[in-house]
Amino acid sequence: MIYNYKQVTGIPMGSSYAPLVADLFLFGYESEFIKNLSKSNDLDLIEKFNNTYRYLDDLCSLDNTLF
Repeated sequence: MIYNYKQVTGIPMGSSYAPLVADLFLFGYESEFIKNLSKSNDLDLIEKFNNTYRYLDDLCSLDNTLF
């Protein structure tokens, strides 16, 4: 028996604009996180995320003991 499923939400995999939308979506969360750290004036925690890099949904964090 063959089942066919139709995607009803989100962006289709493989479309040319999917990586851009994913990057913008994750940047929103990242930006809000950094703003909250800045407001709390937690400089030690901000410094730990200084060497954290993101490419789409992949993270590279260097010398961050919280990760």
